[in-house]
Amino acid sequence: MAQYRAQKPKAMELLTTPATIFSRLIGDLQRARRSIDLEYYIFEDDNIGRALLSLLRRKARQGVSVRLLLDGYGSRRLARRSQMLQREGIEVVLHTLLSYSRNHRKIAIIDNSTAYLGGVNIADRYVVGNRLGRWHDVQLRIEGRAVDAIASLYRHDCLTAQSKQSVAPMPYTSRRLSLIWSEYHRGHAMEDIYVEALSRARRSITMTTPYFFPPKALIDQMQQAIRRGVEITLLLPERSDIWLLDNITRNYISRVMQQGVRILICREGFVHAKMMIVDNRHAVIGSANLDMRSLRTNRELMALCSEQHIVCKAKHFINRLLTHATPPTEAELQGYIPNFIVRMLCPIL
Repeated sequence: MAQYRAQKPKAMELLTTPATIFSRLIGDLQRARRSIDLEYYIFEDDNIGRALLSLLRRKARQGVSVRLLLDGYGSRRLARRSQMLQREGIEVVLHTLLSYSRNHRKIAIIDNSTAYLGGVNIADRYVVGNRLGRWHDVQLRIEGRAVDAIASLYRHDCLTAQSKQSVAPMPYTSRRLSLIWSEYHRGHAMEDIYVEALSRARRSITMTTPYFFPPKALIDQMQQAIRRGVEITLLLPERSDIWLLDNITRNYISRVMQQGVRILICREGFVHAKMMIVDNRHAVIGSANLDMRSLRTNRELMALCSEQHIVCKAKHFINRLLTHATPPTEAELQGYIPNFIVRMLCPIL
């Protein structure tokens, strides 16, 4: 693996292309001196996954503490090799396959001084694409005090994955950045961050998500925002990686379009980013999709940021996708699954 040339990054950066996302991460991993803690829903045993594992093995031989927390379902292929990885010096912790909730977070912490969060898993599809084309997503790179909060969350996740007693740390809040995880607000923290952002919007909201079947409270809040004169734009992929979810999404976009939400379908690649821009002043970025499971069941992590260079970068990312977007066709608004079945399926998908 080529050595990454060091650059002096900002304390907070939004990385929006595969080249910057993985080169920054690889560079930080190469420079690790004390610890590497990774937590991913999907860590594929593919080209980029094997390259990163090779780097982790090398760092472990250098005496760096390397821990890998994986979801037992999302990373099931690599999970089968956990004993081999343990022998190579990489401590592996698995969020059990039997759990109803999935650990959907994507976190990297290096030397407890730099952290990554967002929607990007470790997989070739973000770089070279798959049958859906290249996957579009973002990662937020953070330095400073917020990293301590993410490290505390990581320790909590490791303990609970090992069936040990642990209380989730308090969410992190500063003047320009808030970090929120699923365990708070009675387990509705992910839903609440979207609902609150919608309730505070005065002019515009732009959202991206790969799947769209949110709870009623969020749809109601969207309707109230439209009545206040807020312009809401929802950007979705032309099709997702799960046929059934595409059909369920169609039922929901037809409903919100009738309320006045502007729906646009990206015709290039697969939009996997989970983002919201509020009044061009705040950006919500993280791992939670706008679906029932992400908002109410899975373990997720979202950041609410008001740093203007982050908001501008988020807008640029979405605007780039909008150049490939058009309104849905009549056929794309036709759902094949009856509404009563949709209502039964949504909480478990």
